[in-house]
Amino acid sequence: MEFFHILFLFSFDFLSVMQASGKPDPPTDVQIHVNGSTARVSWIIPTNQGITWSRIYLQDSKNKTWDLNLSPKIKYIDIMSTTNSFEIENLKMCSEYIVKIKCIIKGDPKYSDFTRQHFWMTNKTFIADINQNVTLSWTTSLTEFFNVQSAFNSTIIYGVQGGGYIISNSESGKYIFDDTQTHVKDIKVTVIHVNKIDAGLYSAETTNGNVDGCCLLIVTTKPIKPVLTIQPEHPFVGDNITFTCSSTIQRWPTGYGTSHLSYQFIGNKRGATDNNELQINKLTLSDKGTSIKCQATDNLMQVSNMSTTVTLDPFLFICSGSHQSKFNNTKHPDFQASTGVLATRLTVNQQRHRPSGSNTINSTNFPASDAHFDYTCLFSDAIIQ
Repeated sequence: MEFFHILFLFSFDFLSVMQASGKPDPPTDVQIHVNGSTARVSWIIPTNQGITWSRIYLQDSKNKTWDLNLSPKIKYIDIMSTTNSFEIENLKMCSEYIVKIKCIIKGDPKYSDFTRQHFWMTNKTFIADINQNVTLSWTTSLTEFFNVQSAFNSTIIYGVQGGGYIISNSESGKYIFDDTQTHVKDIKVTVIHVNKIDAGLYSAETTNGNVDGCCLLIVTTKPIKPVLTIQPEHPFVGDNITFTCSSTIQRWPTGYGTSHLSYQFIGNKRGATDNNELQINKLTLSDKGTSIKCQATDNLMQVSNMSTTVTLDPFLFICSGSHQSKFNNTKHPDFQASTGVLATRLTVNQQRHRPSGSNTINSTNFPASDAHFDYTCLFSDAIIQ
């Protein structure tokens, strides 16, 4: 699969609220679009935090120098928060760069952490799945005395000698190319059974190290199997519950911009979804037996395996008779209606309030400070279903 315009995304999510330290949140969704020797950088500035400026640095990752063509003493550029994009011109083709951006609240200055992103200056990008064969192609102005190099440890695939004579340096069968070709400027190499170590920049390079022509190979596979969690872990009828589906994109080379994952919840009958969360309000008995699982999909439509399944089985407590008192933390499926005691499976918090050596729970065992626990009844005429 070939792309002539490159889009890089940064996929970390941050809350758009001021951090506890008082500093603003960092920018999100950093994107770099390469067009010729120009890179256009854009990002999202957190809202409602009073951010006034964005500060941008650029690093040539090979030479480890900051390079925004500014004065020697200033290695960055500040951009007002009304703007969230910036073009960097005259970058060196076939070079790797790192852009890093932080948000600033000026006055009594406060600075966010940096958001960093790698990008490569090339207009030729290929994407391949792990174990797939992929054919890479690009051009060079060189005609002799240069090497075609792979991304892995700059391994020489073949060399072009005087008169355009090609000498193979690949005996493992990892690379396939035409060593009889007469147009050495048109480079075409097939990589066999790509793996993540094959990802990166492939180039034509002179014997003295000057690069002239390149392409970028991105290796990808489906997102990791999602983890599906539910809160509260042991819900009761009437509770509001939240499912969270968490996965990670898998793409190389390391540092290559990733994308936001989209999530799908299977088995959802009435809940509301928000990206990787599913919320179901006011559980009812009819929700018993509802099975929820989820999948993640990246921006290349790679779909993860299905998560494990979580099946709803909410607890129900009913108070009846003349004794209807409510206090904290007594809802439990092992409460015995006939004896007014709880059996064995107590939670950590319930164990904390249980008298030593007793299974009996009464109101004196639960301080009023435990207001975050749900209420129910604890009397001998309570009915549990």
